[in-house]
Amino acid sequence: MKFVLTVGAILVASMIGLHTILQNGSLLKYLDTHPDPGKVPPVEYYIGEGYYLFGDLQNSATYYQRVVERYPQSDYSDDAYFNYLQDLDDMNIPRGQMADAYLTYIDRFPKGEHVDVVQKRIEYCRNGR
Repeated sequence: MKFVLTVGAILVASMIGLHTILQNGSLLKYLDTHPDPGKVPPVEYYIGEGYYLFGDLQNSATYYQRVVERYPQSDYSDDAYFNYLQDLDDMNIPRGQMADAYLTYIDRFPKGEHVDVVQKRIEYCRNGR
């Protein structure tokens, strides 16, 4: 029983610590100056995923956008940009603006993994279907 309580206390303390560094900006400062920039894109990508899962679309979009803007050649860039657009779409951006935003995906990633889905979403945004 003592072990379970100890593990539980460690998990709670870790969650509080993670929440604190996310909120006060110290994690971003650290990532901006990380000595191995190749390790930063997956961290920022998965932080974006976590925010999305908890429904914080604004922070999710911010982290996805950081991956795309700061590490455009990263293996995570394609998915990050698609997920960024999904965040915007979930924020109920007007359909015309979303069609234009989805077009930017095709401009950036003409052979991207999500081109087929993006083309359908552009059509939907423009035609309302």
